[in-house]
Amino acid sequence: MNESNERFIHGFISVPVLFKAKWRIAPDSETLKEEILHHRTSDRLTTPPPSFTDMPQDLAELAEFQKTSPHIYRMWVALERKLDYIVNLMNQTPASAHNMEECFCSSVSEGGLRLRMDKELRIGNIIFVSLTFPSYPLMTIDSLARVTKVQPRPEKEGEWAVTGEYYAINDVDKEDVIQYVFKRQREILQKERE
Repeated sequence: MNESNERFIHGFISVPVLFKAKWRIAPDSETLKEEILHHRTSDRLTTPPPSFTDMPQDLAELAEFQKTSPHIYRMWVALERKLDYIVNLMNQTPASAHNMEECFCSSVSEGGLRLRMDKELRIGNIIFVSLTFPSYPLMTIDSLARVTKVQPRPEKEGEWAVTGEYYAINDVDKEDVIQYVFKRQREILQKERE
């Protein structure tokens, strides 16, 4: 079956996408797993804390701000995510950039993902994957995935379709992925109606 026609990844409805991603084999998968499970992606960045969380009384101000101006609050959160992404890009060392290889994410679901890459991986490999979703607000999710299926892509020689199930993903990050999948499903349905 053609990869674009597969609607499920590991029992979950998947949506077709096409955006660049980064990956690498994770030899230190157990250490990374603990870090990923206990801290969402945006919290693992080496950024200073936002001003709202500097002092305990500021948390009360933030809750009041969210309650009285929900639209402005959502815009502020979106801006914070964008800034986190920019800071993350600036904090990448040349060594970490060289350790990550580029690929394309072609499908995503609550249970896993499908990647297009020029490397043939083995079933059972644990890979570290960094996805920057083409969404507003900008969202980057790091996870570990266990390779469950590897197929050559007949459309392009030397390219592989690699399916993986999440081996480690933070619960908050997973909720963001689920929201993205629902949003993408609505976009696809809307285009089909037109």
